[in-house]
Amino acid sequence: MRSSSCSLVCPSFSAAARSRAAEEIVDADLDTLEFLVNKSLVRHGHDRFSMLETIREYAAERLAESSDGDAIRRRRGEFFLALAEELELGAYLGFLVQP
Repeated sequence: MRSSSCSLVCPSFSAAARSRAAEEIVDADLDTLEFLVNKSLVRHGHDRFSMLETIREYAAERLAESSDGDAIRRRRGEFFLALAEELELGAYLGFLVQP
């Protein structure tokens, strides 16, 4: 994945993301994320990964040219839908068990 890491990982997130999101959406393991951090393409802090806006914009252009763009956007939507459902269920269950 390293050859296309920037074009796939960076534009998939408009804000900071956790490694779980990167792993599930673009199949970026921790080694790939560390590689991007070491190349100053991605920053890591507070358990999240982020990037400079200019890097993200460049990567978004590359993704638009890529044949993987639609699949990555679909996986991103599916990931965040599942996360929202998980959080909603957790909040609901938390409400049920509180005294």
